[in-house]
Amino acid sequence: MAVEFPADVKDLRRHAQLYTAIRLVSAVQKPATETEVLAGRCHTRHLLPTGTIVEVKPPMTSPFALKRNDVVKLRIVREIDDVMHVPGTVSWVRPKVFLPDGVAVSCVGVDFDVLAADVVRALERFIERLEPPRHVVSFASIEVMAREYEQNLKVGGVMVPGTDAPERLTRTRVRLALPAGAAPPGQPPYIDVEVEVVFAGPAGWGGQLVSQLSDDQRAILSGAKR
Repeated sequence: MAVEFPADVKDLRRHAQLYTAIRLVSAVQKPATETEVLAGRCHTRHLLPTGTIVEVKPPMTSPFALKRNDVVKLRIVREIDDVMHVPGTVSWVRPKVFLPDGVAVSCVGVDFDVLAADVVRALERFIERLEPPRHVVSFASIEVMAREYEQNLKVGGVMVPGTDAPERLTRTRVRLALPAGAAPPGQPPYIDVEVEVVFAGPAGWGGQLVSQLSDDQRAILSGAKR
């Protein structure tokens, strides 16, 4: 199903802004070549399993860098370690759209190609992660965060305060809210992780990380990277 421009421009904003890089694929030459276009100007707030609407700021001017039926590859970034690469085709272009706050952008509709089942599931999980996790672990200071890292996170565990623990052995997402000064410039002040619940107590519950922390995440949580 083709992605459509919403009837109400406010519905362009389904989730937080995601940086998007667009590579234009040309089959004129053999082998096909790829060229990044509109670098640093693109993001999406309207990502669906079947396609997306990319906003271009400032708006494109003629001759437009993208047109209907162009074959593209998108790189959509939620966090430094959470990226989707998706092939697609431009289905429509609106050269100038005024957002609710009065800002002018171009909007480009991209329909995703037929994807393998594992890629579709990965994309669905990526979209699920756009909603903030219900469970949050906050750290009062970088020192407290580094201590928690050494005691639990370093070995794959996390302690979550509160009595609303999910059922044991279920998986859920937890947001690690970084203290002031912990996040490197240009990165969000949090790290989201997926955990499996292993036990619950009167003051909180414990989870085991489903995936290992990346080197960058370890550096941030240990207080070594700022």
